[in-house]
Amino acid sequence: MTLRSTLTINQSEMDSREKKMDRQSIKELLIEPITKDGKPYKKYPTGWKLDKDKASKRHSNILSGGIYFFWWQPEDKDNDPLMNKLGERGFNFKGRKIKGPLLDEKSAHEKIEVKLTEKWIESYNGLIPLYVGKSSESMFTRISQHLQITHPEFKVKNTSNQLRRGIKELFDGEKNIVELMVNNIHFSYIPLHGPENSVDRFYMENYFIGKLRPVLNLDVER
Repeated sequence: MTLRSTLTINQSEMDSREKKMDRQSIKELLIEPITKDGKPYKKYPTGWKLDKDKASKRHSNILSGGIYFFWWQPEDKDNDPLMNKLGERGFNFKGRKIKGPLLDEKSAHEKIEVKLTEKWIESYNGLIPLYVGKSSESMFTRISQHLQITHPEFKVKNTSNQLRRGIKELFDGEKNIVELMVNNIHFSYIPLHGPENSVDRFYMENYFIGKLRPVLNLDVER
């Protein structure tokens, strides 16, 4: 079966949809699955779970495809965990391959060390974009994969959980990454569902990555 998709949204329309976005805490998508004894269920050791029913009731389009955004918005702005020890905040990603002088020598990669600076953070004017992504079928599923909210420790390295991986590296040594995310990360989204919108989703994601410059979209450079 062949499905048709073409470009239908221009820059002005993308900017208009961005202005209509409502940024909310990821708590809007979560419940605390607690036992009668007041302890988390074994299945949810972090004490948090993404709840599809709660999410769909409050955000009717989040179970569909579209562009999703993660933002850093601390609950306590006077004690911002990101700004505290900002000079220590950073992460690494792979650069280009470097071939060894011998034919049988394994190729290596450049290691790019990224450091956040006060000037960089100030350029966001108080609203720090962390990550922009897209999904053809379910933004809720992709958000769930990025947060890994039921896992105390980060699991498996791939692009579907790039947000959690980046937060782990930015806050290296933080004892409770899940609580850090719950208290400081917001989300927003632009619905754009289905294969017929594949072209628009592709360009819209790339447009907002370029416009917003989200910190954790930085990835392997080839």
